[in-house]
Formats: sequence, structure tokens, C-alpha cells
Amino acid sequence: MRTIAVLFISVCLASLSFGQGTFKNNGTLANTSNMTVPNFNNFNTSAGVLYNSGTLHVTSNFTNSDATHNGHTYNFNQAASSGGTLSVDGNYVNSAGFTYNSLATSLINVGGTLSNTTQNNFSTDTGTVDFSGASTQTILSNVKGNEYGALKATGGAFAKTLDGNVMVPGVVTVDNGATLGVGGYKLTVENTAPFSIVSGSVDASTVANSEVDYAAPNTTVQAVLGMSYRKLTVSNGTGTRTVASGNTTVSTALKNNSSTSLDFGGGSVDLSTAAITNPSNATLLAQGNVTIATGDTVGGTFDYNGAGQTIGAAEYHNLTLAGSGTKTFTNGETYSVSNTYVAGGDSRTYGTSTFRYNGGAQSVTGGESYGNLVLLNTDTTVALYKTATGSVTATGSFTQLRNVLDMGSNTLSYGTANQSDSSRVRFSGAGKAIGSGIVEYYGATAANIENSATYKMLWITGTNKTVSANVATSFTGGTALYIGSAGSLTVDPTFQLTITGDAENDGVLTNNGTITVN
Repeated sequence: MRTIAVLFISVCLASLSFGQGTFKNNGTLANTSNMTVPNFNNFNTSAGVLYNSGTLHVTSNFTNSDATHNGHTYNFNQAASSGGTLSVDGNYVNSAGFTYNSLATSLINVGGTLSNTTQNNFSTDTGTVDFSGASTQTILSNVKGNEYGALKATGGAFAKTLDGNVMVPGVVTVDNGATLGVGGYKLTVENTAPFSIVSGSVDASTVANSEVDYAAPNTTVQAVLGMSYRKLTVSNGTGTRTVASGNTTVSTALKNNSSTSLDFGGGSVDLSTAAITNPSNATLLAQGNVTIATGDTVGGTFDYNGAGQTIGAAEYHNLTLAGSGTKTFTNGETYSVSNTYVAGGDSRTYGTSTFRYNGGAQSVTGGESYGNLVLLNTDTTVALYKTATGSVTATGSFTQLRNVLDMGSNTLSYGTANQSDSSRVRFSGAGKAIGSGIVEYYGATAANIENSATYKMLWITGTNKTVSANVATSFTGGTALYIGSAGSLTVDPTFQLTITGDAENDGVLTNNGTITVN
């Protein structure tokens, strides 16, 4: 006991250095200054207790237990709120011992292998562990809660790779050219600025199933690394996750959290092989060009808010174009929107792409010159309404299946058209003979039925509608002309209305010209 007491005082007042051999702590050692030993065993015939709030440098191996005598290592001074630095150039063998790296200023440097038998016995959920060896190293996941308060990968151009799932509420630092490898596991980061890449990189793409989960809590903003991922996940919180710089590639799965915005910033975004999960109240944003697998489904909102962008061909729930410049839809690709399309930016170039409104009741964005325009309906039993917000042009084809398009007083232009028999286009002003499906003229605005045109099925449900040129309807399988109870149609003198099929008049039909029913 006298020897231990003397040692305690000596270590508190001065620095100790041992040239060779093993320091065997069989009692209690409190280090508040500097101490260097070749090997440190925190046991001998019984377990030792180490309190380190200074700097303890072990030039070879630190062993906390021989599986029989389980040492206790406290790398801090709780009363003084002072963390210690425990640097081990070789292996840190915790075995069944107990290590508490429990203050934010507590630091353990490991140059070799960190090993631990009982998970809860190595606690570093507040302190920092630096894998600092000049060689490849495994980052141990078998620590309490799989959690490091902060994590460092240093020591040179070597890989430091997870051996299991790890959570870091503090900062992950990569320096000295090291590579932090996720290794096919999940790295969860919670800090608002979770990575400090001084010199080196994070590898989350080489090994299958590697995942980085950005999990800052509550409404906190969080920085995201622009790099390649196998799996990129945003969980927890409802704030914004932002890529400050760099390009982002996700090869397997992108998962955004509910009520969270993931902003890819100004770099390019490659999601061409990724399955995308974006809840209905979540938003993805990008200022650069985006590549998405054709036909991939993107929930929530995707907001392209850069200065000139190529739009990823996908099936969107909400598609928003904002920012400036020209937004380009790739020729030959198909774009779908099941809810809302906002056409912003300075201009849009649709080329020969196909744009599909494939939801239920929707607004069809007007003022656009689409390539090929397709209107679909998710309900196979009811022809749901789609309403144009302005005049619509399809330079290629216009296709309408099982829905009603209300053009109001706007115009509809197209190259070729195809309507299913159950589809209908409604005009409150001047209309368009489509030649397939139903064309309806409604409302009280005076309007001429399109001149010299042939309809398949013509409905008149509004007043003051006039045939002022030769008009024909042709539908041998049913009603080619229908005048509703509130409708009125006048055929002007010298003009002819030819009906091939049935005709039904429940309103007012005034013939001042010629009507022929075949």
C-alpha cells in the first residue's frame, strides 16, 4: 500500500517514463500529468483502477483485463470535468474489463486493434476514439450502444473500416489521408456538421449494403457529404439536410424522412440505379442535373431549383421546376406526374419526350408546349376530371384515356390525337374537333362549333352554340350527337350538320341550314 501511495503522488506531480517492460497496475493509479510506458496491464493478481485526466502514452499494448481480473479505466476526472488522453500505439485489449471514455474531452488513440468482449463494458458514447495507426484498422462496433461520441480515422493513407453498425452523435473526422470505410454496415451520424474531412475520404460505396444515415434530431439542419453511396438515408427530425458541395451518387437506395427536405445542392445527382423512398410530405431538391432510372417512382416533391437543368425521367408525385434558365426534358424519355406539376424556371424544353398526367383529379399546367402529352386516370371506373390552367399544346401526340379534360376558355393544339371512347374534352369557348372520344361545349359563352370538322361524339350542354360551317359527327356504335337539357345548338343557313349514328336532343336545336342523320 505504501508503494502505491507514493506512486499516486508522483504521477500527480510529475511526468513518468518507463523505458521497457510492462507497467502492472494492481491498485489505483491516478494520472493527471504525463506518463509513458511500453505496455500497460490494468491488473496483476487483482484488478486495477486507472483514473486518467492527463496524458498516458502506451508505446505498445494496453490490456485492461486478463478475463479473470477485470480492470476499470476511467479516462476522465468527473469532479474537474477534465477528460484524459490515452494513446495506445499497439492494441487496446479491453477483454472483460471496463473502460469509461465519458467526457467530450476524453480521447483514446488506438494504433492497433481495439477489442472488447462485453459490449456494455466499453463506453465511449460521449468521448472520442481515434483509430490512428499507420496501417489498416477495424473500427469496433462492439461498444456500448454501438456508439462513439466522436470518431476519428487518421494515421496515414490506410483504410479504417467498420465491423458493424455504428452511431456517432458527434463529429466523424478523417485526416492524414485515411479512408473511413463503412464496410457494408450502417454509419449513423447525428451532428449538424457530422463530417470533418481534413485529408482523406469516406467510402460508402465499395461494399454492398453500406449505408450512411443522417439522423439529426428534431428540426435541426444537417450537412450531407456530396459523394458516392450505396445507401443514403435521412431519418429522424423534420429539418433540412443539405449537400454543401460535390456530386452525389446513390447506387442502391435513397430514403428520405417524413417532413424532411434533402437538398442536393448544385452538384450533379445520379440516382439511375437507386430505389427512391420519399414520403408524401418530404421534398428532394437539386440545383444540378439529375439522372433517375426511367420509370422509377419518386414520392413527395422533387424540386429542380437550379439555373438550367436536365430533368430526371421518372414517375413523380409532385414535380416542381423553379430557379432560372432552361429546364430540359430528355428526348424520347417519359415523365409522369400523379399530383401537381409546377412549371417554373425561365423556360422548358420538352423536345420529343412524353409527359403523362397519371393521377386522378389533377390540374394540367397550361402555357406549355409539351412534346407528347398523355392524360391517364388511376380510377378505372370513374372518369375523373383534369383541369387545364391555360392553353395546352402537344407538338407530337395528344392521348387521353378514361378521364375528362376541362379546357375552359383555353385552346388545345396537337399534332395527332387519340381518345378512348370514355374520355371527354370540355370547352366553354371555341373548341376543337378531336376525331375520337367526346368533345363537349358547355357554359353560356357564345361559341362556334369548330368549322369544317368531324367529331366522333359531340355534346352540347351549354347555350349559344352555333354550327357556322359544315360539321360532321360519326359514331355508329352509339350517340354521335347529344344536346343536354340546358343545351342549345343552332345550325346557321347554308351550313350542314351531318350525323352518322344516333342523335339525342334534350334541349333546344334550331335548324336554319341542313341536318342529315345517317
